Amino acid sequence: QSPNKGKNWNIQRFTYNLYDVLNDIYFVSNETGFVVGENGVILKTTNGGYNWTNCISGTTKDLKSISGTRINNIWAVGEKGIVLNSKDEGQTWDSVSLSAQLPDFADIGFKNDCGYIVGNKGSIFKTTNSGNNWTQQTNIEGFTGGESFNHLSITDNKAYVNVEYSPVMYVNNNNSWQKFELPGYSDYSNFSTYSSFFLNDNQGYLAGIEYMIPTGSSYGYGVTKIFRTDNGCVNWT
Repeated sequence: QSPNKGKNWNIQRFTYNLYDVLNDIYFVSNETGFVVGENGVILKTTNGGYNWTNCISGTTKDLKSISGTRINNIWAVGEKGIVLNSKDEGQTWDSVSLSAQLPDFADIGFKNDCGYIVGNKGSIFKTTNSGNNWTQQTNIEGFTGGESFNHLSITDNKAYVNVEYSPVMYVNNNNSWQKFELPGYSDYSNFSTYSSFFLNDNQGYLAGIEYMIPTGSSYGYGVTKIFRTDNGCVNWT
């Protein structure tokens, strides 16, 4: 927790033994926030992160991401198709079934009432009414069914989704998903996108690892790369 916009950081201690990995954090306001992690862990703070209490999630599945639209509409997703929704500030969590495939969901995000859930097995689900209804997206350019979507970024009019272990991104525009590749990285094995963030419909950043194997060597190494686009993934520098 940082009291001065990231200049200094304080380690937060928990009131019970926690051995599970924490995967994501989401704050509804300056004071109220949630953390999710392995084995169904959900933690809540009401004082800006100084203290955390354990929520009863009702699952032991790993939770990967958490987001929402307001304090009474919080969503968490994770492995084997788990989707949880709380409408009482995190006191209780209801399970929501989205797909018979039971994909491992990796990320969830909202922009006002519009939200997305992404995961493996080519899973992208969209809502336009804060999660009351979800629709699986099917109009995905070049889609093979094997893609694993692992991170998304949402702006006012578009959504951007990364494909795991690849230089590929998909951009949503009017429920049609257009495929983009980083120039020079056509081989899925030599670049992995780890995260992206878009400030608006055009300007965004992407971070990942380029894998290098020197000639004559059987061992490789990774180089961190950060790219920027100013035209919605058409060009990157």
